[in-house]
Amino acid sequence: MKLLHTLPTLLLVVLAGCTSTEAGTASPEEAQKSSDKTGSAPTTSSAQDLAKIDPCDLLTGVSGTVPVQEVEKVGSDSCRTRVGRDNALRINIRTDLGLKDYVLGQGAEPSDTTVGAHKGKIVRKTLTDLDCVVVIGVGENARVDVFVAADVSLDEGCALATEVATAIEPKLP
Repeated sequence: MKLLHTLPTLLLVVLAGCTSTEAGTASPEEAQKSSDKTGSAPTTSSAQDLAKIDPCDLLTGVSGTVPVQEVEKVGSDSCRTRVGRDNALRINIRTDLGLKDYVLGQGAEPSDTTVGAHKGKIVRKTLTDLDCVVVIGVGENARVDVFVAADVSLDEGCALATEVATAIEPKLP
């Protein structure tokens, strides 16, 4: 049973090291180029404005609606926390990779969505059957990934990722 509670945390640690550029390798932490051409309108200042945002401030800002636990900075562009005992949550700010650059892993189930005023994607089964990410396009070459590794259900993980993405979207350029 203890393994089930540590699995989401282990997945986040593994994801932090994923930097493969091989097509078909899922990597919500560091996505590679793909041929998908969807995304927000090009805006050079979007990436610059996004670079000024602290991902931990975004997570801390949702604490009124989402009961986040200890927020931990992971590099300059990423922050993680736990929600409840079963969900690991991570926000990644990507100032050099747009919505079109998100690479799907084998078995991933993507769908286009809109998060507030931004185009986005919901990707179910990102790495495992319980992982979900909401990718928010910020200009053509920048994005924010809201990744949840759920320990109970995929639907719960996607609902949490969507709730957090919706809460932070107004703060994005």
